[in-house]
Amino acid sequence: MKEKDPYLSELDALGDLPEDEATDLHEDLPPIVPEEEPPANPPEEISFGEEALSLASDVPVQIVVVLGRKGVTMKDLMGLKAGEVVELNKVPNEAVDLVAHGRVVAKGELVEIDGKLGVRVLKIIK
Repeated sequence: MKEKDPYLSELDALGDLPEDEATDLHEDLPPIVPEEEPPANPPEEISFGEEALSLASDVPVQIVVVLGRKGVTMKDLMGLKAGEVVELNKVPNEAVDLVAHGRVVAKGELVEIDGKLGVRVLKIIK
């Protein structure tokens, strides 16, 4: 038989406290008085110079090429079978999205490079 997690046992025991031993969360507490706000000064602009950029230049970034999208229900997703065709929202030869960290960073077109698939960057999105 699997042992019960001692932490869960403690939580279970909390529910069994007599009413008079339970902590009253509605005690009258003194009101919280907001402190005076400091004058609104515009924040200093932070710029990443050459040094900061060079430090980040070795950080690996995964680029995902999105050919298209299709919204489906969980039922449809679970019912997919090998050989079925999923219709996407783009037409052939339409630009594909290059995505990094969930953000579209460029548009491109599919090309063949030595028998492999590649993407020619058409537009950088800032």
